[in-house]
Amino acid sequence: MGQNHTSNVLALSCTHNGSPDEHAHAHKQLERLLQQLVERSSGTEALNEFEKSTKGKYKTNIAKWECLSMAIRFLSTWGKYRTMVAFAIGQIELANDVGQQEQVSTTATSSWRRVIIQADSYLNLARGNLMLSNFSKSCDYAQKCLDLIGSIHGGSNESILICGHAFLIRGKGYLGLSNLKLALESIEKSLSVAHSYDNKALECLACCAMAAFYLEVKDYEKATFFPTKASELLSEYGKEWNKSFSITTQLSLAAAYRKVGKLEEAMRTCEDVMQLALEEKDRLAQAYCMLNFADVHRVRKDSERSLPRYDAALGLMIETGHRYGQVLVAIGKAKAYIRGKEFQQALQQYSAGLQLAESIGCKVVSMRIHGELAVLYQRMSDQERARSNTLSYHRLMEFIGLFCGVCSEAFGEKHELLEALPCSHLFHLKCVAEEGILDTLSCPTCQKSALKTAIL
Repeated sequence: MGQNHTSNVLALSCTHNGSPDEHAHAHKQLERLLQQLVERSSGTEALNEFEKSTKGKYKTNIAKWECLSMAIRFLSTWGKYRTMVAFAIGQIELANDVGQQEQVSTTATSSWRRVIIQADSYLNLARGNLMLSNFSKSCDYAQKCLDLIGSIHGGSNESILICGHAFLIRGKGYLGLSNLKLALESIEKSLSVAHSYDNKALECLACCAMAAFYLEVKDYEKATFFPTKASELLSEYGKEWNKSFSITTQLSLAAAYRKVGKLEEAMRTCEDVMQLALEEKDRLAQAYCMLNFADVHRVRKDSERSLPRYDAALGLMIETGHRYGQVLVAIGKAKAYIRGKEFQQALQQYSAGLQLAESIGCKVVSMRIHGELAVLYQRMSDQERARSNTLSYHRLMEFIGLFCGVCSEAFGEKHELLEALPCSHLFHLKCVAEEGILDTLSCPTCQKSALKTAIL
């Protein structure tokens, strides 16, 4: 197919004219063009090539911005997060110019629309940085998105939905940084937006994020409940949703199954996800499927199967730039080596994982690596290093605040039922019940109201 025809189709894809079949064809042509570009280049270079290939084919800046939005969706699915970030930056530059070309920037409608697309652009930038494990940047860009929406007098369904997704991304970013209170607070806000505006798709994604939160603090009952809820939403309302919702939900469920020892369920769920991920060319989902397969084989003491799958997962994590996933692979491989009593190889993996975890600011994972290193050095009769890692473990636990505000005992070391109050402070569930905290109506840590309102 010639370049002129491709350009004409791309021009159609960036307008609201044409039949559904024509738009579907345009969508496919855009996908093919991007595939060709990302095979040759990445990042800003790919954006420049994309702009050259489509130069002069847009009627307005908004049309060009919408075309970049479509491109970003493809790049996100393919795991091309560095290029996604470059395209999002290009979107922001366009959004800042919207209204000037149309010569209506002084009207209230145009001003409102300009803010909306600016906010949406920052949301894309936040999402791309999140997938690259640039957690601080992700939180900052999500907050910029929220600030922009907050500058609009009066909210619309569109602006409120953008806020819901910004809260979700910010929550995931804070979780990556091990700021548990702010992570839970943000995810709760996203869930509240979804519930208040009856947006089942956002609710589904927020439930998956909540599951990730409770996996982090090892309340496996809630970590199983939330993806189960997401799966129910998907089944009842998600027939018209794209397949990424099914991939996200089922991966969340598989992770929970693995943690509670339901290995067969974890394997079957991941096999289903892998099929979808291959169809959708979702590289990061494929990586997490391989990681789950490897973890299950490791738990079954089958190193011959687990180690190659860890290597496959690592290759995909490196390809996508997903550094958090690379840390998880290193930890899994270290545990597999320990099962085979290959302690030096395990130490190498823990060292690599710890260095990477510290570089991305994930203190919970750093803490757990120090704890596992302490045990390993104890087995190797290296008391000095065992003691040093034990001290580092407890320092990080203190810094993160993994302590119940009632009994002052630690949580997050083993499976325990936890309770989060509306202020997002966490306690042992048994402590909340025994102390009658809900009856006193105030949080023991901050004295804010302990009364809850229903979200789900």
